[in-house]
Amino acid sequence: MADRVGRREKAGILRAGRAVRRSLMGAGLLLALASLVVLAACSADPTPAPTATPTPTPTLEPVPEDSDDALTRAYVMKAIERYDSEGREAAFAYYNNPESREGPRALFVFDPATYIM
Repeated sequence: MADRVGRREKAGILRAGRAVRRSLMGAGLLLALASLVVLAACSADPTPAPTATPTPTPTLEPVPEDSDDALTRAYVMKAIERYDSEGREAAFAYYNNPESREGPRALFVFDPATYIM
């Protein structure tokens, strides 16, 4: 009889051991699944999709003729016209003279080889 009780205890212990192993396997499987979900969520690219940049619309108002930019452009255009019509030496001689200045505007011509005006 003692032999039967011993076998029953052993069988009960084995059943309990199998149940513990199953629950541990289930917990391990659940932990692995949760890890995959967290990993997938963390590896997603957080950068939003690019959107189209709106094209700026040009202003229809011309630059006023008395603005500083317009006066400087006109001064440079006159210098180019003088160079084209009178030649290099005459244009350089004119713009080397203080009389060629218009207000704060002055033209400087540099020789790229010698850096001399």
